[in-house]
Amino acid sequence: MTTAEFHGLGSTIVYGPGPSRRYGITLGVNLSPPDLKACRYSCVYCQLGHSRGLPEPSAYPTAAVVGEALAAAHGAAVDAIVLCGNGEPTLHPDFPAVVDVLRRQRDRHFAGRPIVCLTSGSELGRPDVVEALRRLDECSVKLDAGRCSTLRRIALAEGPVCVDWMTWRIRALGDAVIQSCFFDGPVTNATDDEVDAWIEAVRVAEPRRVDVFTIDRPPPTQRLSPLSPERLARVAARLREAVSVPVAVAA
Repeated sequence: MTTAEFHGLGSTIVYGPGPSRRYGITLGVNLSPPDLKACRYSCVYCQLGHSRGLPEPSAYPTAAVVGEALAAAHGAAVDAIVLCGNGEPTLHPDFPAVVDVLRRQRDRHFAGRPIVCLTSGSELGRPDVVEALRRLDECSVKLDAGRCSTLRRIALAEGPVCVDWMTWRIRALGDAVIQSCFFDGPVTNATDDEVDAWIEAVRVAEPRRVDVFTIDRPPPTQRLSPLSPERLARVAARLREAVSVPVAVAA
């Protein structure tokens, strides 16, 4: 997630501008209901805490309201518009319409600025979501492990989580970015064996770029710890040696 995001649950639709670790100065767009986390995952490092079921569809802001909120921020000097906020953007019940509205308002008020979606990938099995994501300038999909057992321990999802399913969906989406958070603790994806498995998953997914980063905000459990810049750089270097794909370290 970007530095411009909420440090906790937020009540506004558009927030910022603020600095991002990857996208410069950004406006964040929160498509989730105000003050509620909306996500199928309860990732161990997520600063928003654990998920407690999904909100009712009527709790989400309408596409028109989202568009009005972005239009109201006109004049802000930003490098990108980033869909993130209180959880998973693609869970919005009318996500394709939201994408179309945001594109129109971007062209009117923020011409030339990319719209980026940060996603867990949980909804990549929905054709309408996939087609909407393809209409954005960048889709960054979370992939934190190359082993199903490790991914399940990280995601703490209500349903099954499968690395093979994720890599196939990322590849089918096409031109996607992979974002991966590495950390140590009772659950870790940073050992040599775990990194090897992750590299193989990246190879199968065929992204256009990989962004690696580590924890920068207090996670739900204090037993997790970030990787040092040196270790994170080594993870990136190992991927570069194994796979011909641009790799960025978000520090």
